[in-house]
Amino acid sequence: AKNLFHRAIAQSSYLTGELSYMKKFSSDAPKRINGNNAYVAEVQASKLLKRLGLKGTESLTQLRSIDANKIVTTQLRGLAPIVDGESVKLDSRACIISSGCSVNLKSYMTGGTSWEGDFAQHIDKFLADNNVVLEKYNEDLAEVYPSDFALEEKTALARFLGDQYFLLSAKKNASAHVKTNAIVYTYYLNFPVSRLEKYTLGTPHGWDTGAIWWSPFSTDSLMIKAGAQLRAEWVRFAYGYPLEEYGSWSPWNEDQEYWQNFGDGDRDATSSIATRLRYSENFYEKRKNSYFDGAKIIQ
Repeated sequence: AKNLFHRAIAQSSYLTGELSYMKKFSSDAPKRINGNNAYVAEVQASKLLKRLGLKGTESLTQLRSIDANKIVTTQLRGLAPIVDGESVKLDSRACIISSGCSVNLKSYMTGGTSWEGDFAQHIDKFLADNNVVLEKYNEDLAEVYPSDFALEEKTALARFLGDQYFLLSAKKNASAHVKTNAIVYTYYLNFPVSRLEKYTLGTPHGWDTGAIWWSPFSTDSLMIKAGAQLRAEWVRFAYGYPLEEYGSWSPWNEDQEYWQNFGDGDRDATSSIATRLRYSENFYEKRKNSYFDGAKIIQ
C-alpha cells in the first residue's frame, strides 16, 4: 500500500476552464470564455453572503449556525479556497513544478472522454450569454468539429467546451507532472455511449467513474466490458506494473505524446485528437492575455 502514496490518477482535470477566482489579477490571468475578466473570490463570497440575507460582518459563530443546505442551494458558482490571503489560481502547473509544493509522484495518470461536452447541459443559456463572442468562431468550430457542426452548431460548441475544460486540462497536467520526472500516462475514452438520434456522440463526462465502480452491478454489456478493462489497468498502475498487459501503453512525453484509447478507434488516439487539442490550446493561450477580436486562431 505504501507505493500508492506516490501514484495518482486524476479522472477529471480542471486547469483550463473558464472560471478563475483570484485576489489580484496578473498579466497571465486567464479570461473567461466570453472574454470578461476572471472572478475575484472575495467579491463572489460577499455576493453569496448577501444572497443568504447576510451583511458580511457576521461572526464565525453566526456563520456556522446557518443551515448548510441553504448555503449549497444559494451558492450559484463554486468558489476556489483562499490560502494565506491569496485566492487559489486556476493554473496550478507552476505549483506542481515548484519544489515548494513537494509534488513527489513516481507516476501520474490523467485523461478525458470523447464527449466531455456532455457536462454543458445548459448550453442554450450559455449561447444566449456568449453568442456575441462565440459566433465569431463558427468557422473554426466547423473546421475542427465538422461532423458535430453539420449536425448542430451547439453540439460542436459543447464538444469544444468539454475539450477546453477537461481534455486540454489533462494535457496541461500531464505536461506539468512530466517536468517533475514522474512517469505520466494519458488516456482517452471513446466508448459509444451517448447518442443524438442516430448520431454517436461518444463517452460522456464522468462515465469512466461509473464504469469502474458500478459495472459489477450493471446489466449493460458495454459498461461491464469497459469497467473490467479500466479496473484492470488502474490496478496495474497502482502496483507499478506496465500498463496494458504486454506493455503497449507508452508514457506521455512533451516530444512524444501518447493517448491510450479505450473504445472505438485505434489504440493510440494521439493523432485523432491532435487538432482538437491544438485548437483548444490556441484558444486558451489567446484568452489568457487579451479579449477576443474574432481573429481565426487555428494554427
